[in-house]
Amino acid sequence: MVTFSGGTSRSFNIPFFAKPLDFSSGFEFQNETQSLGAGEYNSYVGSGSSGLVGYLPVDANSSSRHSFAGYVGLASKVTKNWTVDLAGRIESYSDFGKNFSGRFSTRYDITNNFAFRATVSNGFHAPSLVTESYSNTSDHNGTSYMLAQPTSGVARALGASPLKPETSRDFTAGLVYSPEKSVNLSLDVYEIDVANRIGTSADIGIDRSTGVALDGSGNELTTSQVNQIETLLNSAGISAGNGLIAHYFTNIGNTRTRGLDFTADGHHAIGGGTFRWTAGVNINDTLVTKRNAIPSVLQGLPNIGILSKSTEYTLRYRSPPDKEIVSLSYQYGKFSIFVRETHYGALKRYNDVTGGSYNITPSFVTDLNIGYDVTKRVNVTVGANNLLNQYPSKIPKSAIPAYNSQFTGLYDNSGPLGVLGGYYYGRVSVKL
Repeated sequence: MVTFSGGTSRSFNIPFFAKPLDFSSGFEFQNETQSLGAGEYNSYVGSGSSGLVGYLPVDANSSSRHSFAGYVGLASKVTKNWTVDLAGRIESYSDFGKNFSGRFSTRYDITNNFAFRATVSNGFHAPSLVTESYSNTSDHNGTSYMLAQPTSGVARALGASPLKPETSRDFTAGLVYSPEKSVNLSLDVYEIDVANRIGTSADIGIDRSTGVALDGSGNELTTSQVNQIETLLNSAGISAGNGLIAHYFTNIGNTRTRGLDFTADGHHAIGGGTFRWTAGVNINDTLVTKRNAIPSVLQGLPNIGILSKSTEYTLRYRSPPDKEIVSLSYQYGKFSIFVRETHYGALKRYNDVTGGSYNITPSFVTDLNIGYDVTKRVNVTVGANNLLNQYPSKIPKSAIPAYNSQFTGLYDNSGPLGVLGGYYYGRVSVKL
């Protein structure tokens, strides 16, 4: 990626405004390229390498695009108590055309220590080049399984259409309160509506590796359904042969996330040192508000859905429904100590084996570091991330497929905890 950007800012005195008007503007040019080459021959021939099968020549691809963006921002205190902030951005993509997004933020100080604030904005996210271009094909007992490019012949034959950008509308409103100079509290509620969310389609095609024509979910297909799939593939000049199962990136529908953020922080002089604390709470919930229709060419096939259960669970439950953080620190002369406790709420995951779901229990993570200034320029610190060496929950046996029974496959590492456990360190910092 090559990026060129520039910007400028200036303040203007405006009659009747309580403060000068801050003006900012800028631009950005990006040129993106990506390429994926075939793996070394022995990495994919036959059964391929045992660790990771190499990419097949059919998956090799390259693509590029460029974009230009410009923005303008205006902010000022219109009155002593009222602040307004406006921003606009226009973007032009060589593959997705133009888009305008903007933001309006305002804050009103009701008293010296109590204020209301709100923001309305919209957003735009063009699919990445990798999302548009990535392809991965593997052999399962003579049946080709693939993640196909959305614009490839296989994907188009099975109902794919060019990807659309994701767009969003965001609304936030909240209160800010400082009961004293050293304590700050804030409470915000928000809603984020995202249209044209990108995900993967269901597995579509025929698997004859067992001698019976099965769909991507392992269910037997009728003769008419087999004929329907073969007709679709033949129309693109593709033969199903012993079997071909494909899925692809597609716009699956719309989502709405609503949530609440509470933050608090303070600092106090205690025992000749400074004690600081922070606290934060996030509660959120995501719903699917629209499911895009199944392509007409796939009507009549079983177990087909633009929004698969696995993708729906990723959209709705990837992040914890609640998260709480408390941190405490104390600085006394050359000595400092910091501790943070984070709680992650229970996670919900899709069971690919049974088609049901399972829960990952809530978790607590403790971080700690202790520092000492040896001199004005040298600091020594020891600490730990995940001090108590917490691991993610084990996946229920009913949700573990036979091919993924190794150590890393026994734990759910899609949440906040990794399979490596605690990280302990010592650090010496020198200021030059």
